[in-house]
Amino acid sequence: MDQIFGDIKQTINHARMCHEAWWFFKGTNPDRKRIVSVYNHYLYIFETIRPALYTTFIVKLASVFDNDENSISLKFLISEIEKTTNTKFKTNLIDFDDLWRRGRILFKYRNKVIAHRDKNITSRDFAKETGFKWTDLKDILDDVSTFLDEALLFIGKRKFHRLSITSNLEKLINDLSEKTK
Repeated sequence: MDQIFGDIKQTINHARMCHEAWWFFKGTNPDRKRIVSVYNHYLYIFETIRPALYTTFIVKLASVFDNDENSISLKFLISEIEKTTNTKFKTNLIDFDDLWRRGRILFKYRNKVIAHRDKNITSRDFAKETGFKWTDLKDILDDVSTFLDEALLFIGKRKFHRLSITSNLEKLINDLSEKTK
């Protein structure tokens, strides 16, 4: 079971860092003017990196909502916990059924728009395809993290360490900003 937890923790941390990096360039930031200046100076690099971060974020996060019986998903994790502990696992901090429902919408979006190109979907409009706002993605990510914390505590382990890339991105922008003056 440690391998399953390890895989999901690594997947979610990777998704978290990709989300932070993508949102650093896409979203609001107090240092937005300087970020945009550096971004525009290295436009082709960042225009390649930013969508790749978004794609990786969606693929990684959606992967834990896969229904395939051979996939390492949140439902598979629950079944392994219950098999190992002989105890029914129920989350207290989040509504797992609602999280799974939202995750399955994200998984469908990943399949139809990101990982595969569905000819019946002419729009690449995220909100239109999912009914989500950008902040809903972060909510799903945070709810998965809360779920993992509860699952780890349930089996007597510590909460998982959430990695962050924001300070590294700020240093990168500072360094590149100095070089472009």
